[in-house]
This record gives sequence, structure tokens and C-alpha cells, in this order.
Amino acid sequence: MPRVFFAVIWLVDGIAGVVYRMLDWLLTRPTRPLLVGSPALLLGMGLVGVLAFERSGFDSTVTERYQRAVEDAFDRKDEVAAEIYVRKLAMLDASSDTTRFGLAQLAEQRGDLMRAEELMSELAPADAAGYPRAHLWMAQHLWHEGKAYTAGDSELLIHHLKEALKSVVQRHEARLLLVRVHVARREFAKAAECLESAVSRDAGLRLPLAEVYATMGKTRRFHVEIHKATEHFRQLVESNRDDVPARLSLAKALLLNGEYQQAESVLLDGLATSDDKRLRAALADLYVLASDQIASSDETQTSDRLHQRLELLQKALFGSPDNPGALIRLAAIVRSSEDEGKATRSILKDALARGVAPWTVHMILGASAASEARWDEARLHLEQAHRLNPRLPALLNNLAWVLAHCDPPELERALAVANSAVELVPTNPHVRETRGQIFTRLGKWEEALADRALGDEHGVE
Repeated sequence: MPRVFFAVIWLVDGIAGVVYRMLDWLLTRPTRPLLVGSPALLLGMGLVGVLAFERSGFDSTVTERYQRAVEDAFDRKDEVAAEIYVRKLAMLDASSDTTRFGLAQLAEQRGDLMRAEELMSELAPADAAGYPRAHLWMAQHLWHEGKAYTAGDSELLIHHLKEALKSVVQRHEARLLLVRVHVARREFAKAAECLESAVSRDAGLRLPLAEVYATMGKTRRFHVEIHKATEHFRQLVESNRDDVPARLSLAKALLLNGEYQQAESVLLDGLATSDDKRLRAALADLYVLASDQIASSDETQTSDRLHQRLELLQKALFGSPDNPGALIRLAAIVRSSEDEGKATRSILKDALARGVAPWTVHMILGASAASEARWDEARLHLEQAHRLNPRLPALLNNLAWVLAHCDPPELERALAVANSAVELVPTNPHVRETRGQIFTRLGKWEEALADRALGDEHGVE
């Protein structure tokens, strides 16, 4: 106690000494000059105060600006700008959650997923509350890894999403993903409850709510919500014709309600003023769906109906040349019958002639030609597909097979291509069987035996 008492006395005495010296200096100055200079003295003291006050908020203001700049750069996928802003942010506040989140995003863009996940895991712990944006990132990655279906993983995913919901900025996105998780687990009542609690504040959620009601067979509620969703998105589009997300949602709502032509018109109207790839992809999906409806109808599949399907798929590819749905269906039709295959090949070749065909079109045409032993044509298409996509196992496998069977066969190159396929999918029996047959033709019996044994084990011929 005495030590503390004397310390306090010493501090008070020191402060009193400083005050005494200041007063002594002021009182011993000539009065007239002091009065003349007092405005400048007071102004100087005021400026010092203002600067001190401004300085207290300077770092936070600049930090917030850099935080926004980082987010904008990542949204634009501008890695160079993002790195510059993240580095600046780190100099101002290296330990903040925003800075560490930016560093994690930067690591992800560079392909260093291990470092990105390490940083995100620190920001978004599995058993506690953390940085909401990092929780959403963790949830999205778990979802894309297919972790919504096992109990432990899905509970972790839901934990991250519930923490992400605490942020107003990302609440809409987090809620939609939470609904998808519940739907994947067939927890439709929970999905509906999650949306029902928020539609009064976020009208955009009425569309997914209508989808959930449709899945649950709640027809009346579906019609109520789909009508409200349609009107909501229609108003958004009317107030801003360039609002692509609203236009896409409006088209989806109309399509869900069976209004196919209206949905098509909404998308075509958007494309009249904006060549947005999202609009073209949605229109292509709409045409694929219409083609599926014709294929699944109870009516006999006549040549006219096949022609209708092909026209729709052709329209889909015209607007979106790499649309996977259209290409998968065309590949199936190619294999179905001679007449259908011929008509489909004509559509695919038209895409080639227009110069818009992706590697998938070449792959379909190449596989079709190979199935009919038209080796030169098959090789032409598969080589082109390989140039455009050199690391697809199925494509490499088909090309190796064709090289081994063309006239004259190119067995050494076929083996090199087959080896590339095996490196990518070493346990795939079809790929190993192809390489085994090439080994056989080269007289490499031991290597052939090992590969073909795996193929035989899985019934590959």
C-alpha cells in the first residue's frame, strides 16, 4: 500500500509541475505580444485537436475503403488488383478478419487451396462462431464436395450456414444454400420453414419456396407463391430492363408455372438488348426442357416429333454451343438409330460449319464415326477435340482406340495417349482395357495381362 501511495503522489506532483511551468511561461510573457498572438495559438491548438481526432478515424476509414476495393476486385476476378489491395490492407491491419479473409481468397485464386482452407478454417471454426463470410465459404466448399448427404458432414455444413446467416450482406445467399442442403437431405419441411420465416423481408425467396411446395405436393401454396414471385420479378424487370438476375428468375417462375412461351419471350427480350451468356444459357436450357417434354410424352415418337426435338436442340446449341444438356441428348440420339443419328450429325456439323462448336461436338461426332468403323473421320474429330481439351480421360481413351484401329495403325502413339488416360484415372477398367488391347497388339504380353485382368474383373469387353 505505501508503494502505491507514493507512486500516486509522484504522478500528481509531476503533473502539477508541468502545469506550473506552463503557467509560469505564460504569465512571464509580455502581455501585448501574447494577446496579439493568442488567436494563432488558439487556432494551432484547435488544429492539433482536429488532426488528432481525424487521425483516430483515418485508419478505419482507409481500411474500410480497401476492404471494399478487395471485395470488388474479387467480384471482377481481377487477381492483380485484388493482390495490391490485400497487401495494402495487410499493412494497415494485418490481423483483422477482413485482411485474413482476403489473403485466403488470394490463395484460392492462385490455386493454393490448402493454404486457403487453412486460413478459412481459422476464421470459421467448426464448433464456434467466427467470421460470417468465411463460414459461407466453408459451407460452399463442403456443398461442392458433396458433403450434404452424410450426417456428420451435413451437420457441419449447416453449422457454417447458420453462422453465415448472421451477416446481412450474405444472408440471402446463405439461406438459399441452406434450403438446398435441406432439400438434398429430403428435409422439405425444414426447407419450407427456412424460407417461410424470411419471405416477408426478402420477396426473392418466394421462388425457391414455390419450388419446395411443388416438391411437397402442396399445390395451392405453390400457386400462391409462384404468382407472388412472378409479380415481384416482373416489377424488377420493368423498373430495370438490364437486371439480368431478375429476368432469369422471372423466366424460371413462368416456366415453373407452365408458361413456356412467356418464359421464352422474357429471355429473348433480354437478349435483344444484352448478349449476356447467362441469358443464352437459360434459353438453351429452356429448349432442352421442351425437347425432353416431347420425348417423354405418351404420343408415338414419329419422325415429325424427332424433327421437333432436333430443332429445339439445334436452337439450344446455336445460342449456347457448349450447353451440356443439349450435347448429351444429341449424343444419345446419334446412337439410337440410323435415321435419327444422321439427322443429329447434320445439326452437329452445322455447328462446326458456323465455327461455334466446342470440343464436345467433335467428341460426339468422333465417337459416332468410330462406332461405325469410319476411322479417318473419327480420328479427324477426336484429334480436334484433343487439341481443345487435352486432359479428358474419356476423350483420350477414344482417341487411343481409334489410333490403334486406323489404317495403318499408330500403335506407339496410341499407347502414349492411353498412358495419359491411365495417369488421370488409373483404376478405370475401360481405360485399362483399351491400353491392354494396345499392349497385346504390340506383343507386350505381361503388361497386357495386368491391364486386361482389371477389365475382365469389371466385365469390360
